[in-house]
Amino acid sequence: MTMLSALVLLPLLAAAALPAIRNSGGQNALAITTVVLVLAGLLVLAPTVIQGQILIGSLPGLLGRFHFQADPFGLLFALVGTLVWLSAVVYATGYLGDDPHRRRFLSVCLVLLATNLGVVLAADLLTLFVFFELLGLVAVLVVVHSGSQEARSAGITYFWMTLAGGIALLAGVMAIQAQAGSLAWQPLPEAVGAGWRWSIFALLLVGFGVKAGMVPLHIWLPAAHPVAPAPASALLSGVIIKAGAYGLFRCLNMLMAPTPETQAWGETVDMGLLLTLLGITTLLIGVVLALGQHSAKRMLAWHSVSQMGFVLTGLGVGAFLAADGAMATAGALLHVVNHALFKSCLFLGAGAVALRAGTADMYRLGGLWRGMPVTFACMLVAAAGIAGVPLFNGFVSKCMIHHGLVEASQREGGQILVYAEWLYMAACAGTVASFIKFIGLIFLRKPQQPKRVREVQPALLVGMLMPVVPIIWLGWRPHELLGSVIAPALADWGVSAQPITYYLEHYFMSGQDLIASAGTLAGGVAVFVAGMKFGWFNLQLPQAVGVAWWYRKLGTGLVNLCLQLSCLAATARAAAPGTVRRLYRRLCRALRRDVDGLTRPGTHEPYEDRLFEALDQQRDRLLVAADRLAQKHKDQYPGDALINGTHLIAGWLGTELVQRAMAGDRRSQRLGRDEAFCQKLASRAVEVAQKQLDAGLDGSEMQEILAELEAALGTESDHPDHNWPERSWPAELAAVVLAPDRAHWPVSERLAQGALVRAARGRVRKVARDLSSGLLIAFVILLCLALALRLLKLPMP
Repeated sequence: MTMLSALVLLPLLAAAALPAIRNSGGQNALAITTVVLVLAGLLVLAPTVIQGQILIGSLPGLLGRFHFQADPFGLLFALVGTLVWLSAVVYATGYLGDDPHRRRFLSVCLVLLATNLGVVLAADLLTLFVFFELLGLVAVLVVVHSGSQEARSAGITYFWMTLAGGIALLAGVMAIQAQAGSLAWQPLPEAVGAGWRWSIFALLLVGFGVKAGMVPLHIWLPAAHPVAPAPASALLSGVIIKAGAYGLFRCLNMLMAPTPETQAWGETVDMGLLLTLLGITTLLIGVVLALGQHSAKRMLAWHSVSQMGFVLTGLGVGAFLAADGAMATAGALLHVVNHALFKSCLFLGAGAVALRAGTADMYRLGGLWRGMPVTFACMLVAAAGIAGVPLFNGFVSKCMIHHGLVEASQREGGQILVYAEWLYMAACAGTVASFIKFIGLIFLRKPQQPKRVREVQPALLVGMLMPVVPIIWLGWRPHELLGSVIAPALADWGVSAQPITYYLEHYFMSGQDLIASAGTLAGGVAVFVAGMKFGWFNLQLPQAVGVAWWYRKLGTGLVNLCLQLSCLAATARAAAPGTVRRLYRRLCRALRRDVDGLTRPGTHEPYEDRLFEALDQQRDRLLVAADRLAQKHKDQYPGDALINGTHLIAGWLGTELVQRAMAGDRRSQRLGRDEAFCQKLASRAVEVAQKQLDAGLDGSEMQEILAELEAALGTESDHPDHNWPERSWPAELAAVVLAPDRAHWPVSERLAQGALVRAARGRVRKVARDLSSGLLIAFVILLCLALALRLLKLPMP
């Protein structure tokens, strides 16, 4: 096992061991130590990876092994995510306090850490898919941690959106396997046509877009983040939604990138334009809806949507500019890092405020900077970062994305991006206004009802302080990350890193960028002042502005359509003429009868009833024929003696014929339907009855009659190899004739189930067993084939 595999496995082992620890201090120590060890291991690997070496590892899985690799981008996402995990876990040890479910929460956090590492370090799409889905499904547990009705509702929404995204992602992965013959991270072959490329991109866009909070797939995010505990919100917003951005980054820059032979970006340019427009829409809707929120956590949740819009815009512009898109792509990757840092700090700070003040409603707070100075300082730094204030980390990444957007608007086919640039700047101003409101209402303004609060405990402060240092450091020294990690890695992928170097040398903290930033800040102040003065922030936007309203309308519309169709069908049936209705009912009965005839093993077999009915009819025909013949001679005998004797003997003969048919005797089945044979048996029954009444029958005469009947009935079995129960029917008939008062034969009783029915049911069950066995064998064969291919490291068919 390599060190890379051990880093993925370690949190899982710690999560399994943590429930066995009863002491809360031991649980905290194990959780923190595990995250520290993972972070230290990643830092040890970092120098080797930055020098260009790809580290690999694997773990056993259901179908072979899960493969991992550490390249600069995967390691960057892993390092930042683990740092946020460390701050959230340290914070959680103090925040959860006496929470009865703290052990479960810490265990789930460790499992989430392992699955997140599995996503960003995945060496192929199969590994990424498995860990990506585990990440989404396990995260439901932290969303519903509080157990409130609102938390359960948000958890259900998140679960179904995750499931829908997973189905789309799986379909995309299967399409890649079918077209490319491999799930490795490599460009799709040139033979894959444009239609398939767009189909694959659309499926992956939906699958990754759900997790990234992309409009219109974002409806779970504003519901889930506010109801989760503060450390869980920090993980959801700071790291987990970045898994979607990571998937889209890999999709555009690896799967959809040109092959080394052609260097033709083709459809990727148009895909980048589409993603850019989706990103602009996402960031704008997120900002507008964030401005109208009263709850601090809900406002931060909407800003998670908005900030992911910045990331998607950068990735889209980078793909649109193709080989010249390094600046926008680098800006998007840097903004992923920046957002993880300042948003985790903001959510942790909002949790501390709610913990001490008892509410997260910004309009009910104020003046908290005196009682919570450290929390205020941390949140002020994070707010400056997200607002794009110079010398804080968000300034650099937003400027790089903006430069890329300006360049794209000047390219052929990018004229629409001129308007996108204006919307981008407006969203930046809206972000500034939001966080002036956020800091001003919570910490600076004079509260209407002063609250006496004190600073939170040290564990919470340490958790908040951890992201603060990187926020400031990246604002001052973005060269360390851009020049040392991102630019060389993009160059290895065939994207020119020259624009990044040019930006760092000529545009970083340049007058042009500072003036643009000053304009954005001034615009944000103006929006804040106008919003507070005219009450714009309290406006209730129409529900139609929210995408969730449209989802509900769509679902309601589908249900109503089904009800209308049902009512229409009922009306048509009621209005139809009687003949049509009778024909319809007859047709339905025939259809049900045919469907029932397709029997299967079970307690009810409709065809058996029809078989018994047919055999009973054959016996009744014989009885009727014998009775008619006996009526011609009844006057020769006293009373109904001849009728009764004939009825007894004919009934017995008919039953014997039926039982032979049920036993699989094909001759008996044919004879039962033969009218002439039926008349012959009836005649013999009357003859035997007459002889018995005239002078009685002795044994020799009875034997002659029985031999004649045996020859007439014969035997022609469907199952010659089957040992049917042996029956001495001649002896039974002799007993009926010679000693009728001692013989018993239930002439009028319903026949018991015969061998023919048992055999037919056995054949049906055998077919069903064979079908089930065949499906099981086919599944086992496919499983073994997949396992063999994985073990042999061959592409799965």
